[in-house]
Amino acid sequence: MKKVKMSKKDKTMIFAISVTLMLYVNRIYGMASVNDEDVMTFVKEEDAVDSLLRTQMLEIINGFDYYKGLYGSGKEKKEHIDMAELLERVTFYYDLYIRDMLIRNLEKGQSLVDNGVLDWDLDINR
Repeated sequence: MKKVKMSKKDKTMIFAISVTLMLYVNRIYGMASVNDEDVMTFVKEEDAVDSLLRTQMLEIINGFDYYKGLYGSGKEKKEHIDMAELLERVTFYYDLYIRDMLIRNLEKGQSLVDNGVLDWDLDINR
């Protein structure tokens, strides 16, 4: 099998997608630990989800070096992030995997505070 080489832009975009979704999930679990009644708004309503995802994207741009140091390989470049493409990809993966996982976990009452770790009960083979 031929090995596929990814460009630096692709690697940076994968980094940005991963960190955006991680920050979003952490924010949702944090909100659930304080006010679990209103948190479903930020999971189910499209406008609220879009707003929160955009906020997390800006957080990555503003703290790029910090997140690159924590979660990156060190080769990522801020200028390789296309914000429109990032929003499109983040929204795609959110709709495909993250929303259902969060709804399941929040309905079961699992959050960061309950057991000290995030419950990534993610069934990809649906």
